[in-house]
Formats: sequence, structure tokens, C-alpha cells
Amino acid sequence: MGKRTLTEHFSWDHIPTDQPIKNTALQHAITSLLSLHDDCAALIDMILQWVSETPTRRTIDREMGDLTDDRLPGGPLCYYLRYDVGLDAAVLDPLLKRSLSDETVKSLREMDDPKNMYLLHDIGTRAAAAQIVDVHFPSAFNLKD
Repeated sequence: MGKRTLTEHFSWDHIPTDQPIKNTALQHAITSLLSLHDDCAALIDMILQWVSETPTRRTIDREMGDLTDDRLPGGPLCYYLRYDVGLDAAVLDPLLKRSLSDETVKSLREMDDPKNMYLLHDIGTRAAAAQIVDVHFPSAFNLKD
């Protein structure tokens, strides 16, 4: 989902206004689950950056920063790479070199919708070409003949 969180992407707009779900305990429960998802994703990213060597560090939060100077004793345990693409027009339009409708951008967040498969593949391919560079992979990743 990129730097934005799942909670930021979720919308109650698809719930018909005649259904009394908004501002109920159910809405708060669903929002809490989304927030828990975001917290878990941030924790995983934090732990992986802390225990690894990574050229794709990102800021966890203002207090922790990107953990560049905070490492486990004895050195990194693994090598970690992470690449993200924000699913919003500000990121997608320049990446695809065309404008997507708001409806199309919103539909891309529905990862289980097969009609999005080809566009998501195109987005992933273009993002990979822009973000992944050879220097991100140390020589240990070179295959031996």
C-alpha cells in the first residue's frame, strides 16, 4: 500500500446511507482491526530494519527514525529489501505516464478483483524498473556458474 496505511485507504463510502453501520460499535471494531493491521506492518518493518542490512531504509516514525545507527550486537542477521508503490494518483500518474480516473485508482486497492490484475502488473513492472538497482544486491546474491 505504499507509505500510506491501510486505515488511510479504507473508506465507509461504499456503505449505503440507509444502513445504520456508521458511528456504531461495529464501525469502531473494524477501524480498530485496520489500525492493528497498520501497527503490525510498522512493527514488522521496524524489526526487519533493526536486524538487517538494508539500502532501502525508511523512516519508521519521528522518534525512531530509520534505525541506521541502532543495530543488534554482532551485526546484521539478514539482508532486507523493500519496495513500495503508493496507490494514489500522485504516484501512479507519473509512473504510468497517463492519468487514471479516481474510480480506477480507488479500485486498485481491491487486490482480489481480477479486473485489476493487468494494471497492477504494469504498475509493479514499472515501479520495479524505477526502484530496483543492482547496487541493492551484494555479491552474495550472484549466482555461481
